[in-house]
Amino acid sequence: MADLAPFEGLRYSDSALDTPAVLAPPYDVLNDDERDSLLERDPHNVVAIDLPVAPSVMAAGGGVASDYRDAGDRFRQWCADGVLRRDPASLYVHRMNWICDGQERSTTGVIGALALPSENSSLGGPTLTPLDILPHEQTTPKASTDRLELTRATRANLSPIWVLTPSPGFAGLLHPTGDPVLDTHLGGTRHRLWVISSEVEITRISTALSDHPVVVADGHHRLGVALAYREESVGDGSQVEGADRVLALVTELVPDSVEIHGIHRLIRTWPTEADPIDVLGQWFTIANVDVSEHELVPLLETKDAMALITARGQWLLRARPELDLGTFDTDRLQHALNRIGASEIGYHHSEKFVRQEVAGGNAVAAVLVRPPTISQIMAVANGGTRMPPKSTFFSPKPPTGMVFRSLD
Repeated sequence: MADLAPFEGLRYSDSALDTPAVLAPPYDVLNDDERDSLLERDPHNVVAIDLPVAPSVMAAGGGVASDYRDAGDRFRQWCADGVLRRDPASLYVHRMNWICDGQERSTTGVIGALALPSENSSLGGPTLTPLDILPHEQTTPKASTDRLELTRATRANLSPIWVLTPSPGFAGLLHPTGDPVLDTHLGGTRHRLWVISSEVEITRISTALSDHPVVVADGHHRLGVALAYREESVGDGSQVEGADRVLALVTELVPDSVEIHGIHRLIRTWPTEADPIDVLGQWFTIANVDVSEHELVPLLETKDAMALITARGQWLLRARPELDLGTFDTDRLQHALNRIGASEIGYHHSEKFVRQEVAGGNAVAAVLVRPPTISQIMAVANGGTRMPPKSTFFSPKPPTGMVFRSLD
């Protein structure tokens, strides 16, 4: 079951900096130009620590050891200089408001230190099983390596994983009073943050979570890194005090609390000389479709299909019913790509972006995939299986830089 505890959060000093200028979207949605722009806006922007190398370098395998050492030194210097201030042990209520399909939506969650699964914890933390935190996706090794190097260097959780709780009515418990310590807009979403230091409130919130497991919405890499770092600290005898927990945002598992999008595939190079239509026809029925761009994605659900985009046009891909290709689009497509040896695969949640990549000659083809539903994600997680990497894109994304958690 979920175990959430308060922690002594590190936050940007209210008096020292322009808070909106130091926040950033999550590291894995930024490109090189966006990172540079954030640093030009304010050299104390969180990407100076959380993204110490350019995203293109990270995608190619990560930086060198000195890049991560510099990030760690910078983090500690900000603490020493008062750029970052330390709170008393607290939880943090985070509220997001945004517009979806013309309607205002809101979700309220709590940020705390979530206990990691550990049936035989060597750090004195709570005893949990892997069923208390349920992932639903596999991860890719490159990003995990980068995040582990950064954790070693900073000895901190710089951004929260995002988990969903099935605890009924949990969001209704989160009614902070007074002015928020942060109130800003980022990427069209309003973000507000309140510090909760009352022991009564902390106990009430933690107790409401304790009867249920949580399912990971976003942050599979960071969860895997936290587990690896915990075991590493035990193995080398360093016994890092805070390594038994990970920074986490917990929101209630209800449909209107999040948006779930598919992460589309970019096939950068085609591994054979054969026409992609002919090759994919081994696994899918393929039909050319002549609709506008804004009509294509809604059509996928009604046709139980993916969409193939090439320079020659667009086609619907429907899994051949006589083949067992899996339940989800990402399963079905991965089955085919593995068998034809397609290894140069890119990922992006924006249909506009993947279309531009194909039109610009930077990819042979793109495949638009549909996202799973929340109930499907829960079923996968509870069943102990995982979807292929990059199967879901949750939004709106909580920004990085609202609060950090030191592991020391």
